[in-house]
Amino acid sequence: MSPLPIVGAIILCGLVVQWMMYLRLCDFRNLRDNGQDSEAAVTKLRHTTRTTDIRYSFRLPTGEELESHYENLPVFLSGVKVGDKVRIRYLPEKPKVNYFADNMERKLLSMKVSFIMPVFCVMIICLPLLMATAK
Repeated sequence: MSPLPIVGAIILCGLVVQWMMYLRLCDFRNLRDNGQDSEAAVTKLRHTTRTTDIRYSFRLPTGEELESHYENLPVFLSGVKVGDKVRIRYLPEKPKVNYFADNMERKLLSMKVSFIMPVFCVMIICLPLLMATAK
């Protein structure tokens, strides 16, 4: 049986993942460049053996209050407690896209590195299959 259909499926899945990551990366670049800063209140912290998840809420200029959360609390917020205020940045046209204002550059860097990873994964999986076909 030829591995070409499998290789094609892996490449297609890789492209879908890449596209989704690209859209998220674009949102974060837009957030960095055009976001609006706000103060958010920490509403909940959940500690597990590996991570600390944070929930926070902030008020939009319209008066609407939004709640958001992130898994893996950034290191610079390690001493935060429920009720503390944190500075966040959100997109006015898409306020569910928000992140901690003081950690934007670090987050973007990690997203850029993550953006490249699926390409390497697809290459690592597909190249041996293609080389086996060529023999």
